[in-house]
Amino acid sequence: MEPPISTANLKMRALINVISGELRGLHKALIQSEAEDFGLPGDPFQLLNLVVNHPHFAWLHALSELMVEMDASLDSDEIIDSNTAAAFKATIETLIGPRVPSNALFRQRYLALLQHSPAVVIAHGELRRALDKIPDRLPDESHK
Repeated sequence: MEPPISTANLKMRALINVISGELRGLHKALIQSEAEDFGLPGDPFQLLNLVVNHPHFAWLHALSELMVEMDASLDSDEIIDSNTAAAFKATIETLIGPRVPSNALFRQRYLALLQHSPAVVIAHGELRRALDKIPDRLPDESHK
């Protein structure tokens, strides 16, 4: 018999789900902005091919991989506690700021788009609001 899912786990899962959705919005805004600079392809399949295979879009793969990791956590039965949520927050912040960059190329390109794309600015703000709901430093939940 499986243990019941705690309210805290449900809350953290809901927060991570919101953050995942905001990351998708940011990812879409970044792709659109890059595609406009690169030259818009004729159809969505050409855009997908560019995003996956063209070096101009390769810097976005770090964000894509993080989104896949978050989705895998949400799809699994693993417990998502406040420490897991804080770890996701930290990883995101090493990409978009304000933490020390884990990927200098990503941060450079991201900040450039943040300076000239209103859609990226809006998506960044939405993601920041969601991330701010997760505290940076959390007590160790293993002692509960």
